[in-house]
Amino acid sequence: YTLPILYGDELVGRLDPKLERSTQTLQIRGFWHEPRAPVGDPAFARALAHGLTRFAAFLNAPRINIAAIRPLALRARLRTEIGAELSVSTRGLD
Repeated sequence: YTLPILYGDELVGRLDPKLERSTQTLQIRGFWHEPRAPVGDPAFARALAHGLTRFAAFLNAPRINIAAIRPLALRARLRTEIGAELSVSTRGLD
């Protein structure tokens, strides 16, 4: 399944999350953004990081894998933002 990503009033993307129970890692297995999504906007990266952190907390997952997130600049911003709260991996998924 995919979860919608809302930013303000707009649908800006979708993501495919999976909780790997054996390692308690939230894996983002897919990330698709709409053509007009503000992926280069630091405020969007902070909002997305906040949402992912809250989702991981809801799942009691102390780790998150964001390897599937593109563009790479967005992934780097997310790693910085999320890293204060969770252990972040950007290694490829199995």
